[in-house]
Amino acid sequence: MAIDLFDAPAFFIILRETLECSMILSILFGLIDRFIPSENQQLKVVLKKRIWIGIGFGFFVSIVTSVIFIAIFYIIEKNNWEQTSEIWEAIFSFLATVLMTTMAFSMLKVTIWKDKIEKRLNDILANYIHSDRRYQLPLSLLPFTIICRESLETFILITGIGLNHPHSSASSLPIAIFLGFFMGILIGYLIYRGFKKISLYVFFVSTTTLLFFMGAGFFSTACDEIQGAIGSKKIILWELNCCDPSKQPGWAIAEQLFGWRNKATVASTIGYFVYWIVVIIYVLLVSICGNHNSNSIQQEQQVPPSENNITTQEETQEISSPSSSQLHFLS
Repeated sequence: MAIDLFDAPAFFIILRETLECSMILSILFGLIDRFIPSENQQLKVVLKKRIWIGIGFGFFVSIVTSVIFIAIFYIIEKNNWEQTSEIWEAIFSFLATVLMTTMAFSMLKVTIWKDKIEKRLNDILANYIHSDRRYQLPLSLLPFTIICRESLETFILITGIGLNHPHSSASSLPIAIFLGFFMGILIGYLIYRGFKKISLYVFFVSTTTLLFFMGAGFFSTACDEIQGAIGSKKIILWELNCCDPSKQPGWAIAEQLFGWRNKATVASTIGYFVYWIVVIIYVLLVSICGNHNSNSIQQEQQVPPSENNITTQEETQEISSPSSSQLHFLS
């Protein structure tokens, strides 16, 4: 009997989960490299340390939680994974949506700010991130949330593969898991290196757009998982015969990254479009406010010197130059 040394489903599961984590983390590390000037290495190290702490703590929590779930599964000998995974999927998807959208909104504000004070961008951004702790919070919590969500999902899926294929899992899973993890990390690293070479404008546009699309996918997935967790009947709006994530690995990755699905339910569709409506309204408001502030700054720069300034200049000249009586006294 031939020994199966490679499990394709496990490989693509690990690849898509690792790729999703590495892409988001590469955006965060690239964000720090672009925001913080090269001479301020101390702040850059501190922010990256926060991210690595979030990654490590996320792995620890996900491993502990997964071990507890697996122990309960074998003790009770009852398969409740589907209901449990839907609840966890919805919770972490909502948290990831909030954190990802907050990060994208922060980048959007900084983009508008950059147009107004381009020459002082690096120093201002460094002070901005260092002083405003609200924008440090997503940098710390987002890696933790993403790692927890993807690790829990990976543990559940790999456990399911091991239970469905008990004879071949011992030999086929290790290589597939290693290759999937390695390829996901490699792609994420290439994305991170590429962000350091592209222009700042392209970086802002690409990363903000990517975060918005990921956030929309997370929110759509969360709405669909909640509908399944509460036992509501899923009404299919449309169904495509092609592009099935359950059968084609490429579309499976698109499903995990951007919420793609060939079966559109009412909850997932409403959630997806509601997310984009909110984002578009917010972007328009920020754009209008940014244009208004930019016009105000230009008008202030074009305003002629006021009478008070003229008076002050005249008083300065009078003080600096001696009067005729003073000259007569000196003579």
